[in-house]
Amino acid sequence: MLACRGADIILHPTAYESPCEEYGWWDTLYSAHAMSNAVWCISANLIGATPGGSSHFFGGSRILDPLGCEVAAAVRVPCGSSCVSDVLVAELMLAEGLRLGRQRNGCFLAERKPWLYGAPAFNPRAMA
Repeated sequence: MLACRGADIILHPTAYESPCEEYGWWDTLYSAHAMSNAVWCISANLIGATPGGSSHFFGGSRILDPLGCEVAAAVRVPCGSSCVSDVLVAELMLAEGLRLGRQRNGCFLAERKPWLYGAPAFNPRAMA
C-alpha cells in the first residue's frame, strides 16, 4: 500500500519477541517485502527483556535495500544473554537503490491493481 502511494522508504518499528527469529521469517519476509515493493525498509526492533523477564526481544534491527539485500544490521541477542542497545548507521545510495529495485522488480508494482482493494490516494507515479 505504501509503495502504491509513492513511499520510497518504509520505517518499521517493531517489538518482536524470541523465538520469532528462529522461524526464519525475520530474515526472509521483510527482505521479500522490500524487494516486491522496490523500497528501502528500515526495521528497528527492541532488544532485551521486559521488567520481570516475561518477554525477550532479540534486537537484530536492520536496513534492507529495494532488492531485499541487507545493507546494515544490529546484533541479535539470544534469550538469557545480556545486551546493550545499538545505534545502526549506514550511508544509503538512495536513488541508485530505488532505480535498481524498480528496474529489476518493478513488474511487481506495475501489475498491481490497488483500486481493487481500496488503496487510498493511489499514486500512478509510484508504479513507473
